[in-house]
Amino acid sequence: MTGVPVRHTKFASWIDEDAWMEKMSGQAWKNVLKEEAALIKTHTDKPEVKKRINNYIELYKKTKDITILFNQPTITIDWKSPFFKTWWKHSSPNTRHECRDVIESGDAVYSITDIGDGAEYFELQKWTTASKPDYKISPVGPDVAVIGDTVYYLGVENKLQYHELWKLENGSRVCIYKESSPEINLAILRLDDGRVLLSKENSQEFTYYTIPGLKKTSKHPDWTWRDFSITKNHGQKTLWKGSKKLLEIPAGNILVDPYSVHSGQIPCDVYVITPLGTSQYILTESSIKLKVQAQSSLISKRIKGHSKDGTLVHGILTYNKAPKHLFAIGYGAYGLESQTGPVMSRWAPLVNSGWAILYTFIRGGGDHNDAWAKAGRVEGRHKTIEDFEALVRASQESLSIGPEHTTIYGRSAGGLLMGGSLANHPDGTLASAIYAEVPYVDELRTITNTELPLTTLEHNEFGNPERLEDFISVGLLSPADSAISILSPSVFVLTRTAEFDSQVFAYEPVKWIRRLRKGGGLKLCIVESGQGHFTPPDKTLRQWATDCALLDSWMLR
Repeated sequence: MTGVPVRHTKFASWIDEDAWMEKMSGQAWKNVLKEEAALIKTHTDKPEVKKRINNYIELYKKTKDITILFNQPTITIDWKSPFFKTWWKHSSPNTRHECRDVIESGDAVYSITDIGDGAEYFELQKWTTASKPDYKISPVGPDVAVIGDTVYYLGVENKLQYHELWKLENGSRVCIYKESSPEINLAILRLDDGRVLLSKENSQEFTYYTIPGLKKTSKHPDWTWRDFSITKNHGQKTLWKGSKKLLEIPAGNILVDPYSVHSGQIPCDVYVITPLGTSQYILTESSIKLKVQAQSSLISKRIKGHSKDGTLVHGILTYNKAPKHLFAIGYGAYGLESQTGPVMSRWAPLVNSGWAILYTFIRGGGDHNDAWAKAGRVEGRHKTIEDFEALVRASQESLSIGPEHTTIYGRSAGGLLMGGSLANHPDGTLASAIYAEVPYVDELRTITNTELPLTTLEHNEFGNPERLEDFISVGLLSPADSAISILSPSVFVLTRTAEFDSQVFAYEPVKWIRRLRKGGGLKLCIVESGQGHFTPPDKTLRQWATDCALLDSWMLR
């Protein structure tokens, strides 16, 4: 089905003349990549852009935030993000290992490592020394747990489809559960009460089973431990001890050391990550004490707007003095919380150039409750777009910044948000620039292609083509399809993708950009080699600096 121009479905058949790109092979594809790379080079080779890139790399190096470190009995874990961690033995601090997941048990360390250059091809490794692993098992899923002398990990049917639970005991590997439904994905959860669960997910609908035993159980959706809990309200987070409020932040994340929590250790470290920076605390049985305070002279304030249907939506603005430009960030999918991290860690060049950063808490995302997340799925996707646009408008009014000085940004599923916003405002009346990383934009072709790894798993999130209402809602939004008829000569679009991305294949943004380019205006697509859906930490600075330089150059044109 992939690469075949004619797509037949229950309700319609159509031709995609760019379907050949989906195979991402052959001379024609190589020529496309060369053309895109050459166009990027004409802009990044400009002296003023080169200078900005180099200056921005140095700025990133100087912009320091607290390093999030979790200490275990014999190892230290550097928590760069939920997707990238580094660990090392206390006895060998110079020998460091990148991983997706890691846990220490007894005298061994078990880690899950991506050995596919970003393609999310994972390997389970056991280490008892710092020099080389005792054994390796691949392919596996991204999670690992250890109970006693038994190691539990996930099996892989197709890439990103984790359908089996395996145990490794006394040198023998045994599959103890196999999921038959193609709409369900498995995960292993190490809970805050020391338990380990098998999670079965169908587009944010979860059921849980104990490991071992696989008996159905319940798990409270909010974080709880002992008598501590963390609640959320439109991006605002509160840490409680029983009914006593210990800490409240207007946006961000309260990260309690998951390794200490799982093993029941207290006092333990807590990192409070907000748009202004990261602070470190110590959590005791009855209180939380500040250890290191984030240092920032920036202004951060909550903002509200009313969506098209009257729903009140929230966001947070962060900026330095009187900003001249607005950078609005949106996601709104999978019931995932917005990544409202320190703006200087990611957007320092823009903030220093007079940009205000807006994080938006819109329907479809996990910044409020379950109903809020479900409201943005499938045919509710338009609500996500309308929420986002309402917050952009409210921020523009609050800061007296017009669309001509506004850029909007979305990553991955946020690509639907960017594509929908552009389709609604191709004349630049919402924003004059769009920045999309690894954007999901070829939606109609994707949800009607069961050969792709995530299609069936995400029917309840993006749509099932066997349901007429889903087929229609996707057809109306799908950015790669709407791009055919869009004329947007006054809107700059910059997108970045990667050749080994397994979640949103590189052909999607390439298709989108090349179609948009026919409607006029500057449209750029960067295709990175040797990486996948998530940018490795050692490659971030140059890529971030390049993109910020291109965006700044557009605004200062």
